[in-house]
Amino acid sequence: MLLARRASLPVLASLVVWAAPTVEEFLRRAEGFKRKGDASSALAVVEEGLRQFPKSARLENEAGFLLGVQGRFTEAIERFERAVRLDPKLDEAQFHLGVARWIAKDAQGAIGPLEAASQLAPGKFEYRARLGEAYYGLERYTDAVKELEAAVKLNSGQPGAWNQLGLALQRSGDRRRAMDAFQKTVDLDAGNVEARNNLGFLLVETGKAEAGLAQFNEVLRLKPTHRGALYNIGFAHLQKGDLDKAIGHYKQLLQAEQDSPVLHYNLGLALKQKDDLEGAKQELQRAIQLDPQLAEAHYTLGIAHWQAGEFAEAARQMRSAIALRPDYAEAHYMLGTALKQQGELEEAANALREAIRLDPTTPGPYNLLGQILRQRGDVEGSKTMFAEGARVKRMREAEQKTMFDRSATESVGPRPRPR
Repeated sequence: MLLARRASLPVLASLVVWAAPTVEEFLRRAEGFKRKGDASSALAVVEEGLRQFPKSARLENEAGFLLGVQGRFTEAIERFERAVRLDPKLDEAQFHLGVARWIAKDAQGAIGPLEAASQLAPGKFEYRARLGEAYYGLERYTDAVKELEAAVKLNSGQPGAWNQLGLALQRSGDRRRAMDAFQKTVDLDAGNVEARNNLGFLLVETGKAEAGLAQFNEVLRLKPTHRGALYNIGFAHLQKGDLDKAIGHYKQLLQAEQDSPVLHYNLGLALKQKDDLEGAKQELQRAIQLDPQLAEAHYTLGIAHWQAGEFAEAARQMRSAIALRPDYAEAHYMLGTALKQQGELEEAANALREAIRLDPTTPGPYNLLGQILRQRGDVEGSKTMFAEGARVKRMREAEQKTMFDRSATESVGPRPRPR
């Protein structure tokens, strides 16, 4: 008997289609290793991707990032540069290239890519903040302020950016807004002792010595060994007119730091303000012995000699200060003053003209130059200088009424050095 044949069931053939990984797939796989902290395996995945996609700017950028994570900055920079060549509009690559060059101490080379990244993606906080920091490092303070202000508008909760903005504003001479930025920093990060110390210094500098002392004391509560706050307490006493307290404070600090040029300078300044010129000269000379590059010490010592009627030595110290800081407008002014006292009118006039060029907002040099020109028979030139001096003085008096943080005294005096 023949068995009936079963109807054969249809065989379902499944066709497996293999799809080649994409750039996104390689990046996703690398990200998985990155999350585990395995940069080497992540880099291996990216390198595999580059063998299939050798012109992928995104993969080159990721390779550079992973090399940088491993401290291989020379190789990282090469990868970022290649990524930028492949796609100049890849903002991440521009940003990473700028940061890597900055870390490699190539400050000038870092600026271009950082600027490009910020222009390509102006809404990214990190780009604007890092560019502002780079500008600050290059002493381009106006540019730094602009970028850092943009950064804190994008993310107002970052104390580091506010602190950097405060530093840039302080360097650019805008003390009121610098105080606001430092205040915002400590509001967000109460333990930031550097921002507190800077805030305290600016408070003292703008006539709020008690408020500044409160900040310094809080710094010392948080960090009892903070030198800046310890030094600046003496500054606060000076600003309050408590000269004996300032002198005692600096002497106490010198017991532990006998070789501190800054402390000797500050003590010398306090003694000079108390009219102890011999004591001041001794401390200032010691400061210069310890740090011959301390231009302020030469300047203040010159003033002490000038007050003692020792005009030749005053001029010598002012020249030393100018040699160290050619843009030291106050030193040029005092050099002109000392030279005038010695009858060296032509050299005095030259020094005063340089003081005016460096700082046209101080009336004193105009008036003194007007006196010299009158002595030399230049009546018209003298009138012009006196008129200009009067105009500048009126401007400064007007500023006093609206800008509480501007120093508007005609003669410029030295200040203590913070730490």
